[in-house]
Amino acid sequence: MCTLHAEASTDPVCLWLPGARRYRRRMNRVAFLAGATAIALSMLTPDASSAERATWRGVDLSYVNELEDCGAQYRDEAGRKDPYAIFAAAGANIVRLRLWHTPEWTRYSTLDDVRKSIRRARKHGLRVLLDFHYSDDWAHPGKQLVPAAWRDMDAPDMAAALGAYTERTLDSLAADGLLPDVVQVGNETNTDLLITEEIDEKTPVRWSRNAPFLNAGINAVRRVAQRHDHDIRVMLHVAQPENVVGWFEGAVAAGVEDFDLIGVSYYPRWSSTPFEAVGPFVTALRAQFGRDVVIVETAYPWTLDAEDNAHNLLGEDALVAGYPASIDGQRRWLMDLQRAVHDAGGLGTVYWEPGGFPPLARRAGARARTGRMRRYSTLSQEACMPARRFWLPGTEEPRAPRRGRSSHNRCPEDAGPIPFAMPTTRCPHPP
Repeated sequence: MCTLHAEASTDPVCLWLPGARRYRRRMNRVAFLAGATAIALSMLTPDASSAERATWRGVDLSYVNELEDCGAQYRDEAGRKDPYAIFAAAGANIVRLRLWHTPEWTRYSTLDDVRKSIRRARKHGLRVLLDFHYSDDWAHPGKQLVPAAWRDMDAPDMAAALGAYTERTLDSLAADGLLPDVVQVGNETNTDLLITEEIDEKTPVRWSRNAPFLNAGINAVRRVAQRHDHDIRVMLHVAQPENVVGWFEGAVAAGVEDFDLIGVSYYPRWSSTPFEAVGPFVTALRAQFGRDVVIVETAYPWTLDAEDNAHNLLGEDALVAGYPASIDGQRRWLMDLQRAVHDAGGLGTVYWEPGGFPPLARRAGARARTGRMRRYSTLSQEACMPARRFWLPGTEEPRAPRRGRSSHNRCPEDAGPIPFAMPTTRCPHPP
């Protein structure tokens, strides 16, 4: 979903972000997206007992730096603008940023890239959630691959390395006044951390091995927070509600207890938890573990149509009854999810990833050629380029895009023509 144009809704509990419908200037050699968007950032007012907790209206903007380097420009009705400013003006209050250890295949989501993103967030008054993947690549259930730098270590040495790396990273950010407000110790850690090959995502966690890794990360965050007198909340993150209770019961039993937030990914396609059960789930989770709960990743399709040559990750099996794959269906689903989380006492939601730009997926990231970007990137999963018309560099007349399979179906379509031009230069990635 691309949240590029902001307009306040008359609905008191959200922001409705439709696209600019009458943008007429032709743009050459500039990546421009004017799709309507339906990210319903919660505007619910917390009651007195939760006033200090501050409802999360979150966006993951980990791709924005890369996209802009590849030629993307973000605009609202007033013209070109920093996307962080657009989201802040629309009501977002926290930005989630991923961090890989030493990715050789990209120069993004590195410490330098994250440092740049945190500066941008701070400039616009946005809090920051820093998501440590503890891997050189995407980490998720069954794929928690150890960084190459730690591969030959035994488990105790890995735990020490993880703690030292976490502490060193945060100290480096502290030196620039860029400490995050929340640290996520691991990403979708349903299965063991720091493994050497992918495993089935249902493989039970070996807690005698896993708990020291998590505690090393948590303890590092606590030391940095104390040393710099900075309040940092610690989040642990599990994918899909049905996996959460058992995982946290195992974690607590193994001595992983010093955390503040429970982060949950909720994607209906990959979850057996009915949509109507999310609120009761949040209530029960808070009661059992006494922690705040955040739906820290979520998304929903606005269309099932295929308009390009990338694969559609979200099909019929991603839909919830009563919420069709349409602009209005997506908008209502997001609003109702936010209401359910809020009414259950949860902190809020974070949308993944609203700044995506699908046509740049073929250029952004050294792994586009291998399909890695197509598989995992929000460029090809959640961005939208309604296929009405676009301009190729150096041409004056709009040309129809190629039809094919599309995974850009998490952003709603604008009713008007969509001017778009691919960037003319190659993205600045190392060979």
